[in-house]
Amino acid sequence: MKRLNVLVLMVVGFMVLGVSLVYATEDIADTQTSQVTLTIEETSQLGISNPNVTGSLNRDGNSETSYDAGYYVFTGNPLLNVDANKKWKLTAHVGDWSLPTGYPSGGNKKTVSSDSDILLYATGGAHITGFNTQTPAPTTGTNVNGVLLSSTAQTMASHTSGVSDDEYTCTYSVFLDWTNDIPGKYSIQVTYTLVTEA
Repeated sequence: MKRLNVLVLMVVGFMVLGVSLVYATEDIADTQTSQVTLTIEETSQLGISNPNVTGSLNRDGNSETSYDAGYYVFTGNPLLNVDANKKWKLTAHVGDWSLPTGYPSGGNKKTVSSDSDILLYATGGAHITGFNTQTPAPTTGTNVNGVLLSSTAQTMASHTSGVSDDEYTCTYSVFLDWTNDIPGKYSIQVTYTLVTEA
C-alpha cells in the first residue's frame, strides 16, 4: 500500500510537472500600437537664376541695327524653377519704367502702361500656356518672339497637379523707336508669381 501511494504521488507529481512544463514553453504576447500621422499643407516654391539682365546699344555697333529692326533682344536669360504639390499657376507682370529725363510724353515706355514696350518669351518647361508666341514690332512690323508684358498679371504656365523642377527660360526684348527712345538709362522690374489653386 505504501508503494502504491508513493507511485500515485509520483504519477501525480509528474503530471503536475508536465503541465507546468507545457505552460512554461508557451510564448506570452502583449501588443501595443503606435500611430504615425503626417499633415502636409499645400506648398510651392519658385526659384530664379540669373534674375538681372543688362544690355547696351552702342553707336556704330548694334544701336543702328536694333533701331532699324524696331527691337533689341537681351542675352543672359533668367531661368525659373517651379515646384508645387498641387494645382498651380505662374504669372508675370511689370511695374513702371524708370526713364531718362526728357523722355517724350508720346513714347510707349510710359510710367504706367498696359503695353509698355517690353516683351517676355518663355521656353522649356512642360506646362507653358503663354508668352511663347510672337508680337510685331510697332515701327517695322517685324515679328519678335514674346508677348508684351503689362501691369496686370498674365499666366505664363499652369498645371492641374503638382510638379517638380519644371524649368522655364525667359528672354526679354524691348521695342525701339528712333523718335521717342532718347539716350539714357531705361529699367523696369518684372515680377513672377507662383500660386497654388483650389
